[in-house]
Amino acid sequence: MPDEAEEAQAAEKEIKAAKAAITTRRVANKKQPVRKPLPDDRSREEVHIYPQGYNEEEWTLLPGEEVTELLMHEPGKFYVKRIIRHTAKRKDTKEIKTGVMPVLPIAKSYGSSCQLADLATGKYVDHLPLNRQIEMFKRVGVYLPPRPSTAELGKPPIYYGPCTSGCRN
Repeated sequence: MPDEAEEAQAAEKEIKAAKAAITTRRVANKKQPVRKPLPDDRSREEVHIYPQGYNEEEWTLLPGEEVTELLMHEPGKFYVKRIIRHTAKRKDTKEIKTGVMPVLPIAKSYGSSCQLADLATGKYVDHLPLNRQIEMFKRVGVYLPPRPSTAELGKPPIYYGPCTSGCRN
């Protein structure tokens, strides 16, 4: 009997080890897609956002902030807008708040509203295909991934009603 109990425990350990090895292999095989960083040679404009009601006497800034980078486009000029959201803690109540993120046209994208409006205008008003516009941006030194940055432009034009109607007038 003692030998059977020891063998059963050894078998359970082997099964647990095998399951753990399979789980770690599955986790190790997953690769998350990684975006290319925005070009370093572009000028950067920083916008600092503090929590609502922030006052230096009542709040303490915590280390580390959340940074979002957007590719901005003005005619003849590309630059990067860095939105820095600070986190602060109120001294008396220990309440922690982070600055509110402004609304972006596409979540988790570094395309700004002006860049997307320019792409939509080029597609629907100037009749430039998206791949040709992306090649034009590459010549200026700005790389736009073909799918994520233009995925929203493939939707029906009703989504771009305000943009396209404004361009026609």
